[in-house]
Amino acid sequence: MRIAALHRVDFGFTLIEIMVVLTIMAILLASGVATYSRMNDRSRVEEAAVGLVSQLRAWQKDANVGVGSTDPACVGVYNGLSINWTETTVTANINCFGGVSEYKTYTLPNKAKTSTPGAMAFLALGRGTSANTSIVVQNTSATIKYTVTVSAAGGINVTKTP
Repeated sequence: MRIAALHRVDFGFTLIEIMVVLTIMAILLASGVATYSRMNDRSRVEEAAVGLVSQLRAWQKDANVGVGSTDPACVGVYNGLSINWTETTVTANINCFGGVSEYKTYTLPNKAKTSTPGAMAFLALGRGTSANTSIVVQNTSATIKYTVTVSAAGGINVTKTP
């Protein structure tokens, strides 16, 4: 009987081995969640910047073809579309010599905001814009930024800000 007890082989893991494996798994999981979160934020901000560029180009086209010139509030000369900013919305207004009326509003996607560069306008009949304008689109913590640039000639571009 004594010989059988000497050759006994234990199968399994010790508590220390299990704790080491669980610690390593927790570190890898935390790293993966942080990376996923950063990637998600970057994707949201890029989507917001590209969406803003698309909306600005649509409004530029609308100003070029005179959308709003037949609006009852548009008395006198049609000047184009004036663009106004808040942190989360961009509004286009029909701009006539006789007054201004709201045209359309674009709201940025969740967790994205813009700098507020002041007002600008897309001038009627392809005359470009009222001024060179740069708009920074960023996440709420301002760690991921894209710059949307509108030139006085009417060019609209987006670049990732380092």
